[in-house]
Amino acid sequence: KFLRQMNAMVGELDATRCNFIRCIKPNSRMEPDVFDPLYTATQLRHTGMLQCCEMLKHGYPTRINYAEVKARYEGHMPADVRALRLKPKDFAAAVLYGLEVPRHLYQLGESRLFFTAGGVATLDE
Repeated sequence: KFLRQMNAMVGELDATRCNFIRCIKPNSRMEPDVFDPLYTATQLRHTGMLQCCEMLKHGYPTRINYAEVKARYEGHMPADVRALRLKPKDFAAAVLYGLEVPRHLYQLGESRLFFTAGGVATLDE
């Protein structure tokens, strides 16, 4: 049931256009008709928008927080694996390796795991 729901959601996401809305201030003084490119670029960098655009450009629309991956799959692991007490990022990498998820389907980010369209379904197969 879960896999069917995930595939339906991925199909729906694939059929839609991804939009992001962020409020960016054009200048630090909040003056009208004044644009500070360095100030604006700094805001975009700090909000992660530049990285997000880069990931989307390379075709990784699905992103999952490492803690969520660990919470979702840790209970399915053998006791000796759970006893390792891996950090969420290391745990996610180990799950991907252990399940032999093809490397072209994902990228490991700083705080999230990025999947190609439909790639996340390989975790639940």
